[in-house]
Amino acid sequence: MRLAGCNLRCVTCDTAYAWKEGDEVSVQVLQEQLETFPCRYLVVTGGEPLLQAREMVRLLDLLPSWTLALETNATLWEPEILGRFSVVTASPKLPSAGVGPFPYGVFSRYVEAFSSRLQVKLVVGEGDWKAVDSLLKEYPSLGIEVPLVIQPLDRGVSFSQYQGEVGNMVETFLQRVGKWERVDVRFLPQLHKILWGRERGR
Repeated sequence: MRLAGCNLRCVTCDTAYAWKEGDEVSVQVLQEQLETFPCRYLVVTGGEPLLQAREMVRLLDLLPSWTLALETNATLWEPEILGRFSVVTASPKLPSAGVGPFPYGVFSRYVEAFSSRLQVKLVVGEGDWKAVDSLLKEYPSLGIEVPLVIQPLDRGVSFSQYQGEVGNMVETFLQRVGKWERVDVRFLPQLHKILWGRERGR
């Protein structure tokens, strides 16, 4: 479920339409729509879903039997809400996003309070590796107690170009994994870009 609104303006954002656009839907209608699906696993993403914290609590109260996951940019801190999710994916932004300094203060709270249910996803551009090195030095648990996902940035190039860039990133990634000596690091291309390209709403 993708919620509208975001407190960042990443230059690399692939869903910029979610910054301002969206339909206003009541919590009850959302529940009714969700209950039509056979699965009982819900991923809440955005935009930045924690901007709608109050409304989200009301919805989660109506889904007591569901397994819930959240993806956030880790700039906002709502511990009561975060504690309702089985999986929290924190995706803080690196320099390629163009949104300023890394949010160490808030991100540290995620690592300290929710490490047992946290995974970290970093969208990495070619110029971001030094920032990744610094991040792993600052947070030794990443890639060990806390799963780490490295996702190569799609710069809006053609599919064939992205494939080539992913290949180069794989080589860099494999070199870094040895350097980092972490065991729970995964490499994940932006599969939605590969499967659906620029098609909106995916």
